[in-house]
Amino acid sequence: MTVPEFYRKKYSIVLSTFLTVIFLNAIFVCTDLSFDISIPFYMIAAVFISYCAVSFMPNGLVEKTLSLVVDDMNSGIICFDFQGKCIYANELARDLFETGDDIKIFEKYLPIWLERRHIEGESASTWTEGHLYKDEEIYIKAEFKKILDENSRLIGYYFCMSDRTNEIEKYRSAVYRANHDNLTGIYTREKFFDKVSEIIHINPEVKRLIICTRINNFQMINDLFGIEMGDEVLKQQADILKEKIRADYVYGRLIGDRFAMCVPKELFDMDNFIKKNTEIGKKYHNKLFGVYINIGIYEITDIDEPVSDMCDKAYIAIDGIKESNDCNVAYFDDDILDEVNYEKGLVNDFETAIEQGQFKIKLQPRVSGDGTVKGAEALVRWEHPEKGMIMPGDFIRVFEKRGLIYRLDGWVWEQAVIQLKKWKEKGREDLYLSINISAKDFFYLDVYKMLTGFIKEYDVNPDNLRLEIKENVLVTEVEGKLNVLSSLSKFGFKIEMDDFGSGYSSLNILKSMNVDNVKFDIKFIKENIHDEKNVAVLDATALLTKNLGKGLIIEGVETKEEVDTLIKHGCGMFQGYYFSKPLSVEKFEDKFLQDVN
Repeated sequence: MTVPEFYRKKYSIVLSTFLTVIFLNAIFVCTDLSFDISIPFYMIAAVFISYCAVSFMPNGLVEKTLSLVVDDMNSGIICFDFQGKCIYANELARDLFETGDDIKIFEKYLPIWLERRHIEGESASTWTEGHLYKDEEIYIKAEFKKILDENSRLIGYYFCMSDRTNEIEKYRSAVYRANHDNLTGIYTREKFFDKVSEIIHINPEVKRLIICTRINNFQMINDLFGIEMGDEVLKQQADILKEKIRADYVYGRLIGDRFAMCVPKELFDMDNFIKKNTEIGKKYHNKLFGVYINIGIYEITDIDEPVSDMCDKAYIAIDGIKESNDCNVAYFDDDILDEVNYEKGLVNDFETAIEQGQFKIKLQPRVSGDGTVKGAEALVRWEHPEKGMIMPGDFIRVFEKRGLIYRLDGWVWEQAVIQLKKWKEKGREDLYLSINISAKDFFYLDVYKMLTGFIKEYDVNPDNLRLEIKENVLVTEVEGKLNVLSSLSKFGFKIEMDDFGSGYSSLNILKSMNVDNVKFDIKFIKENIHDEKNVAVLDATALLTKNLGKGLIIEGVETKEEVDTLIKHGCGMFQGYYFSKPLSVEKFEDKFLQDVN
């Protein structure tokens, strides 16, 4: 069995001592010396062997063992005596500082470490600092300790060095993730609020704006086209904010599709910002439903006002924007606050209004050239118990903006079918009602299933329910909507195009869609109905619909002169205040359908 070198050294010393004593004893025996010189050496050998066994060798064993343990540690260990001489450095320490076997190099670090990190009177301290290792920056955590003897006198120092780069990077990454939005890389809501508060208090004399944006119909984009497409739109929005990188610009994503930025008023280029946001809508025009960004602006007047309140006011300005297919800008003021509060009141009252039957159906008659009532358009009014009669212009746009219009439309459709059922039971199956279908109905409802379901449930003729579609309904997702309308037409419904001529593609849609009737608003020629150009428009419209086999309904008729002129130019179906304003069902029947009662 091989004996470790350390123990061979130990036993070699003991053996050498015994051989020396034996040699001296042999000299005494072989010579005539009167004194045995080996006797004192026995005493010396005993003392020496005792020292080796009890003190020197165990201490050496401990030193060697500690040296091996330190070399095997995951930290670099560097030891200095009290005079600043490096007496030991393990392999990891030498590697971290790239010293090779020359541990004297550590001696130049000692005064720096003591001066910068050592606190007088303390026996230990720790710090973390950057260090260049193989041309890359790493982070080293250093622990400094004094080495004292049993009398508390300084006999040296040691430093324990450990690589904490991964830990620090993980920490920094965690901090970054806490302060930055994962998708867009810009500030989170909380960090944005903190940075804005900080910057406006550093330079309170600078006039600044809080600018907030919201992507219209964003939830619909996610629902219809998937989260990936929605995320792409969000990143495009964030990129616009990132273009404004300046020390005094702060921007962040507050939540969902809501973004905000704080900018110096004098430096902000509003026209360019609007242009960039408009480009998003153009980029996705053929893919998404109505992608456009609304912008709300609040000028900071009180730097001690919570930043969250400032953003709320900017969004109140956005809430006051009427829905359109364009990028809109609104500034916060007290008038907008009043309007938004009014709109919020309408939204809050919606559920109660549905449950309590506050919405009422009103009928405006459709009258032929000979004065016969052929049917009516079903309209809605809101008889609010506190606000009184609320007209559609005041609540329809609000419900469209807040995503409630489809529920109101569904209610109106069913009420119209129920009324047709009542007329059928009274022998007036010749009468029809027309209802309106909005663009959002196609996204939130299964229009075909719902309308055919009502027809089957109440057992009425689908030919008696006319479906009015505005041209803007077919701005996007044309193919899918045309398929639905085609299926409805095959089922037996009559399709009517409302506001014909108000858009850019009326003729194209008229050609593509299976339309039965066209509604033309006389407001286009009302200013002077006898004007040569207006008459030409009227004649062309009448001729076009006749040649295409479509019915023509003129709405907005208010005088007998208009009726006579329209009849003269080939028009035969009318709707307007000349014949009647929208009436309750009871008044409509009393006025036009005496035989029903």
